[in-house]
Amino acid sequence: MALPEELRVLRERVAEQARQLEEAKGELDAFLYSASHDLRAPLITIDSLAQLAVEGHGEALGADGLRFLTGIQNASRTMTRLVDELLRLSRASRAEVTLVSLDLSELASEVFEELRRREPEREVTFELGEVPAVLGDGTLLKQALAHLISNALKFTRSRERAVIRFGGERLGAEVACQLSDNGLGFDMKHRDRLFRPFEKLHSSVKLSGTGLGLAIVERIVRRHGGRVWAEGEEGKGATFGFAVRAAAEGEP
Repeated sequence: MALPEELRVLRERVAEQARQLEEAKGELDAFLYSASHDLRAPLITIDSLAQLAVEGHGEALGADGLRFLTGIQNASRTMTRLVDELLRLSRASRAEVTLVSLDLSELASEVFEELRRREPEREVTFELGEVPAVLGDGTLLKQALAHLISNALKFTRSRERAVIRFGGERLGAEVACQLSDNGLGFDMKHRDRLFRPFEKLHSSVKLSGTGLGLAIVERIVRRHGGRVWAEGEEGKGATFGFAVRAAAEGEP
């Protein structure tokens, strides 16, 4: 049995290690933000110069030259998207969380309409259920919903009629929300990889992404003291859920 002095030393050591870990995490987040911010400008310059070359010297470059420049533009734009997502991941980790009572049904509807306008030709049904009020940061939770709904739209593109559902229920002191779709789904044996940065379960070019969207969702929900989960079946759709604190009745 440990003596009181040994317990005190052990507690101090654990507290110091926790402090060092938090300090290292803060430094890593700061580096991630700085590096991502500094990378963005040269990538935009590369894309702009390639576009000027295409517009001003396209005929002289020939088919191969144009193909090479198009490849440069596509690569720089992909990298720019990745940098933007890294910045969002960093901001999700560093942003101050302001908690207010939120209607997630209203937020989800706003997000869906914003994203839906980018693909007006698609037939997409969005079924929206009532969600009890939650206590959260509106900006961050709207960002999380944007990633989840964007994913659902992406992975239902092969469906003649896409169906996306969002709803939630109160479970004790928290509200559990779920977003489901009738898209490609995934193999449940890979479930643990879904919320890790840079993990992609679908390699199709048409479904290409940065692999950071769900990691950002997880980071945002964790900043709220909540949890995330996922369920799916290959070819039969997927469900992504998160739980955050329920707002007390009459909470501002």
